[in-house]
Amino acid sequence: MYKIAPFELQYVERYTDLIEQFSEESQFGVYERQSVRKLVEAGCTQDNSASLHLLKDDRPIGIILGFIQPHYFDQTYLGLVELTWYVDPKERSGIWSIKLFKEFEALGEEKGVAYILTSLRNNSTPEKLERFYKKRGYASEELTFIKRL
Repeated sequence: MYKIAPFELQYVERYTDLIEQFSEESQFGVYERQSVRKLVEAGCTQDNSASLHLLKDDRPIGIILGFIQPHYFDQTYLGLVELTWYVDPKERSGIWSIKLFKEFEALGEEKGVAYILTSLRNNSTPEKLERFYKKRGYASEELTFIKRL
């Protein structure tokens, strides 16, 4: 049985494991478990969290970790910033990963945000994810570059 619900402290280790899987899959290059664990705990406890999990038989198999943040140039203009959206690869082909994202959007709307900011990694499946986002009304507004020092 599947269920989508807000983050819960009892699953902190499992959420941290899922983010570690995400980091490995996406070849993110940076991962320190204690830092991620603190971020996950914030996702469970902070008022500005908009973090959800996807449970299958009472075990988290997917997460979307996000926080509501004021815009840099206008503190009254709130946005929901998605930091990680990850679903176990064996579960991605079904409807539940999309339902998880839709619930995230609905939560943002319920909390009164003006926009949702999400991103994708170039080494994931950018074409597929770009189609996914555009189909749901998202537009690319910025291209970010990074230089590792």
